Amino acid sequence: MNIRHHSFKGKIVFGLLWVFTSLFQIQGWAVPQQEKRLSVSFKNTPLPTAIQTLKTDHGLDFVYVTGLLDGRGNVSVELDQATVPQVLEQVFKNTGISYNIQFGQIVLKNVGAPKPTRQAQPDQPIKVSGGIYDDRNSPLPGVTVYIKGTTTGTFSDMQGRYSIEVPSATDQLVFSFVGFEEQTVMVGNQSTINITLLSTVTDLEEVIITGYGTQKKSDIIGSIASVKGADLAIKANSSFEAGPQGSLQGFPFRRRVVRLVLLRPSRSVVRTLFP
Repeated sequence: MNIRHHSFKGKIVFGLLWVFTSLFQIQGWAVPQQEKRLSVSFKNTPLPTAIQTLKTDHGLDFVYVTGLLDGRGNVSVELDQATVPQVLEQVFKNTGISYNIQFGQIVLKNVGAPKPTRQAQPDQPIKVSGGIYDDRNSPLPGVTVYIKGTTTGTFSDMQGRYSIEVPSATDQLVFSFVGFEEQTVMVGNQSTINITLLSTVTDLEEVIITGYGTQKKSDIIGSIASVKGADLAIKANSSFEAGPQGSLQGFPFRRRVVRLVLLRPSRSVVRTLFP
């Protein structure tokens, strides 16, 4: 009798030891699994394919009913050295599936229909208009306005106004005009953009108008003489060409006589003109 009692008692102790050993083994496996680091890259991947990849490549064990993963859409996840819970949170986001880690297994459960993902709306064209002025607030006509990186552009009118349609808010407008600094502006959410262009000529008095164009004073080789309007006003001049006469040294003003002979059937007439 005592032998049978001790034998039965030994079986109970052995059974309890086996249970505790199994629990410790499972618990010891579960904790490292949650602390395990994973690097995953899913780009528009069907959910069943993503789960299969986590099984085969990372050794995760999933438990779920047949058909649970069907019709749950695609997932896009890019994680580096993330924990198992972090990966699962991103994988099952908006899928209508919840997870629970129990004894080393990831138990999946249906919690509702998957939430529809918001489709990105295509960029809408933006009509931008405004005025272009100089640093004295005077309108600038003929300014070139174009979309950076394209050949699409327009010009400002006589009042300095312009209007142009850009494809998206990320586009940039370039404002360019001879003699002024070029400006580039991001459109963003602006429908009205007014621009003030700054002149690139620092000293207008240094620009000389010659008989064959315009040059900087420093670039002209020959001698230059000038006469002010105030000096001309104090003299009594009988004609335009008589005004500077005697005011510019070494620059004689001569009156040219032009004779025209008009031939007529009856007689010839000689006229003297003073241009």
